[in-house]
Amino acid sequence: MKKNFLMVASLLIAAMLMVVSCTQEVAPKNDGLVEAKLGLAYGKDVTVDTANGEVITYTYQLTPMWSDVDKATEIYGNQKETVVNNVKKYTVSAPVSNVDMGLVTPGLWKITVRGYTGFSSLTDKGEQVLFGENNAYFVKESGKATVIVSPTTSTGVGTVDISLEMQDLGEGKNVINYSIYNVTEGKYYTVTAEETVNETVENTPRTYSLDRSQNAVDNVYTYTKTLSNVKAGYNTITFSTNESAGNGGIVKTFLVIPGNTVTIGGSVYPSEFQTAKADIVTVSMDGASLSITDQRPDDNDMYSLYTNTNYTVVVNTNDIITTLSSKLPDGATAGPTEYKWYVNGIEETGSNESFTFKKIKAGDYTVTCTFKYSFTKDGSIYTWIGDASLGKIRVTVPTSPSVQEPSTH
Repeated sequence: MKKNFLMVASLLIAAMLMVVSCTQEVAPKNDGLVEAKLGLAYGKDVTVDTANGEVITYTYQLTPMWSDVDKATEIYGNQKETVVNNVKKYTVSAPVSNVDMGLVTPGLWKITVRGYTGFSSLTDKGEQVLFGENNAYFVKESGKATVIVSPTTSTGVGTVDISLEMQDLGEGKNVINYSIYNVTEGKYYTVTAEETVNETVENTPRTYSLDRSQNAVDNVYTYTKTLSNVKAGYNTITFSTNESAGNGGIVKTFLVIPGNTVTIGGSVYPSEFQTAKADIVTVSMDGASLSITDQRPDDNDMYSLYTNTNYTVVVNTNDIITTLSSKLPDGATAGPTEYKWYVNGIEETGSNESFTFKKIKAGDYTVTCTFKYSFTKDGSIYTWIGDASLGKIRVTVPTSPSVQEPSTH
């Protein structure tokens, strides 16, 4: 009877070991104890700078996932909570590899890992902040397991230091807002006037603005904020720009360990491309005209003048100059309008809006006025030039010395 019982027990153990490894068709022979190794995996999404240095102490504990079907077969393995690596402390995000858990009986084991802050001894453990479990088959060819740990409590608080950069987006748009959500509690934080996170409100995101530096360096602003009393556990923080800046932003997750500082750095920028438009201003200098004071042209636009008489020629550029002034770019400084006068192609004296045609001789004349409009921006000078002409001016000798003005029509 005992022989049959031992045979059944052996078959049960063999069946259990068949799921040890996907690389083997059959379970290896149980020919003794195997050496078990442990590695801890920890995921992080932002840089975690533990201000207090090395703060986590890990322990492990093994539990066999079968009963001692054969009282004669001893279950061998460390089933008591044991400190990892002689009470060595780790930083929050540091990997822990190749933890030697000693010799164990081949088979399916549960590995339990706990992480403590303020740990002194197994009788004075401090506060448990991380926890993880995983089942693993330990056999001769496979004696290593990985346990992922995560926060076990939201008790206690930490500090979050934020320092971000964003390019200059223009007046009223240089704002980075943030809100914090505690994943462990499933609540959003509210922030007091002292910027201390000390309260949560369900399902209501509360947004606040980071502090912007007074002056941009190379057209980039720095945005900072230090939040104290952030509850322990996993949190998400959302950074966003104003809608007018393009609705850009980013969401980050971070783990707060009590008494520790989490540093969040990087840059935020609008994520949606802006349709850019530009107006290229082309200026027409046409439209200026010349006229002779108190004179009218005939039906053929011919001015009839007399010798030995002074006439005043005036240029009209008011509409053009007004249009140019309205199109100047921001920050531009307009200069004075400059005028030059020409009679039959020869420059005459006079540099304003009128020119005196003095005691001219008989003949046909063309009078031209050129005008220059300029402005300065960022140390560069931009110039437009136009002109206006009268090409039908005929000067004759009056038939009577007393007649000084031509007849008008």
